[in-house]
Amino acid sequence: MGAKAVIPSGDEGAMKAAAGTLDAIIDTVSAAHDINALLTLLAPAGKYVMVGLPPDAPKLNNSLIIMKCLTVAGSLTGNHDMTQDMLEFCGKHNITSDVEVRIWGRGDRCDQYYSECVLHLHWYCVYTDAMSKIRGGVAG
Repeated sequence: MGAKAVIPSGDEGAMKAAAGTLDAIIDTVSAAHDINALLTLLAPAGKYVMVGLPPDAPKLNNSLIIMKCLTVAGSLTGNHDMTQDMLEFCGKHNITSDVEVRIWGRGDRCDQYYSECVLHLHWYCVYTDAMSKIRGGVAG
């Protein structure tokens, strides 16, 4: 996805040096971990998206979220076993999918697509190219 560096969460110096430098974090960790430490890495108006589901509900620092105008979002993707079961089921029954990639900044109609999905006007999920949003709407 275009990562330019690694910031080990266990390295206190690296975490302090990276504080406030990231525009977005996509957190795929499904084990218990300190989400607030990750939120400190975000710049003002940064985006934090959780797709891993830790065993216990995370404790979020609401003050940090509000003061930095952060956006926190999540998506239920299922665990590894659930994903494998779904893929095997689809393979067994010849179930395939159509993929539609939406690039942010080119006729940005995300709210419309989301509303249509919620209303079941389309039976598909819309994947948005988050990295193009981070790069200022330039796909690449």
